[in-house]
Amino acid sequence: MRIARGLVVEDVGDGVRITSCDWPWAAWTAAAALAPGVPLVAWSAATGHWIELGGGAVFCAFGAASLVLARSRRRDLSIRADGSGLSVEGTRGAPPFQDAVAQNLPGVARLEIRPFPTPEGAPDLPDRGGDLTLVAGAARVLLARRSGPDWRATLEAAGGHVVARIPQLA
Repeated sequence: MRIARGLVVEDVGDGVRITSCDWPWAAWTAAAALAPGVPLVAWSAATGHWIELGGGAVFCAFGAASLVLARSRRRDLSIRADGSGLSVEGTRGAPPFQDAVAQNLPGVARLEIRPFPTPEGAPDLPDRGGDLTLVAGAARVLLARRSGPDWRATLEAAGGHVVARIPQLA
């Protein structure tokens, strides 16, 4: 079930699979920057227009940074209930820097929606965002991260689907 752009919660066997991306629009931003940047760099290098080469390089650098954000800030995790607790398996990041996640969380676990901290003296903005985190004792597993005006409702919807499938998280 697609909860929001870059956040999908699916039933799998005896558990739940959560696929989330922290920067869901970064790939489109990368495409928008690389589409004019790459041809501009190629044209300016071939014709010796060095000022335009610098401009094209800026477009390409911005596109590359956006592409890194789009690929690296993602998680694909499966949560399963077993007799003594929960098991979390999956991946974090994207190849070639992808990390495998395999963690057993014994005992009682719960889902937490934690807003991003507000620095001292800063206004408390309602759209600052937060994390959907699986907490068991001292262990914490980040499941999803959202920001924007509807961040809390989006994370609550995702958490509700997870709790419906794994009732011991309620």
